[in-house]
Amino acid sequence: VAEAKKAADDAKTALDNARNGLTNVDKTALEASKTALSNDINQETSTAGKTEASKQAFETAKTQAEDALKKAEAVIKDGNATEAQVAE
Repeated sequence: VAEAKKAADDAKTALDNARNGLTNVDKTALEASKTALSNDINQETSTAGKTEASKQAFETAKTQAEDALKKAEAVIKDGNATEAQVAE
């Protein structure tokens, strides 16, 4: 019984130490990138006098940027986001 209690106590101590060692994922760089991307998306861009192909390419790129912005916002809001998710 004493052996089992010691094993349980040791496991609890190890778990407490691991819990205290948990650190938050640094999202600072992702937040800065999100802000810069948001500013670029919201920048007024005139397509007057541009070719249809270049307008379509611009709209496609803008849509992709908006999708990336949504993903960044979701990761930033996710309290359980991993370092890998932040790095994506």
